[in-house]
Parts: sequence; structure tokens; C-alpha cells
Amino acid sequence: MTAMELRFRLHAFPHIGSRSLSALQAGHIRTWARALKDSGIAASYQRVIFANVSAVFAAAVDDGIIARNPCRAGTSRGRMTVCSRFVPHSRSSTARP
Repeated sequence: MTAMELRFRLHAFPHIGSRSLSALQAGHIRTWARALKDSGIAASYQRVIFANVSAVFAAAVDDGIIARNPCRAGTSRGRMTVCSRFVPHSRSSTARP
């Protein structure tokens, strides 16, 4: 089993796997994203899972199976926490006297 398969089995299918691709709407994705957030897993891992699921929907759009990717709705993407970029201190600000 690949890492992506494991992420889908553990974190996506239990919440959204019972519906067909065409039946999923942005509201379902918001509810699932909230459940991911509430599960306590790291925000970075949540983003990986969300990106994997979004990629499946993007492929379905490309193949003409669905008209739009529900993960691309502005309200769905807003649920994933975005970490600010790490900026290290400069050498001059950390130099010892």
C-alpha cells in the first residue's frame, strides 16, 4: 500500500468515500476539512491529505467526469491552515557581544 492509499483509507474515505464523485459538493469538503482539523493531526499533514484528494478531483474534471473540483471552492480551501514561512534571524541579530 502506498502512502497516498493509506492517507485516503484513513482520512478521506471514512468521511467522503460513501458518495460518488459527482455527488460531492463544497459543503461536504468543508465538513471533512473541519473533521481533519478537529482530529488533531498536524496542519502540514492535513494539507498533504487535502492536496491528494483535490488532485483526484482535478483528474476527474480533466476527464470530464465532474464539472468542477469541490476542493477548489474558496470556502473549502479556507479551512486548511496555512503556516507562515520560517524566517531565520540574521547573524547580526544573534551575535554575542
